[in-house]
Amino acid sequence: MKKDPLSVTLEVDSFDGKIHVEREPKASVTPMGQLAFFIQFLKTGHRFEPWVNDCPLTYKSPNAPQKVDVAYSG
Repeated sequence: MKKDPLSVTLEVDSFDGKIHVEREPKASVTPMGQLAFFIQFLKTGHRFEPWVNDCPLTYKSPNAPQKVDVAYSG
């Protein structure tokens, strides 16, 4: 039996370790579907810290979260 090339499981490197991504042909497309690949891009390209530093978020409350905690809520 020939395996569909679109049903291959991909290994993606995230900040929490390796995850496996598999395409579900009958599932709806969502805006978050490519997020795992964007996270891998930020990690392997050493772009996460510059991305957070360039983020225009500013909080004034003394108990406000740090930008990195908002950008990475994983």
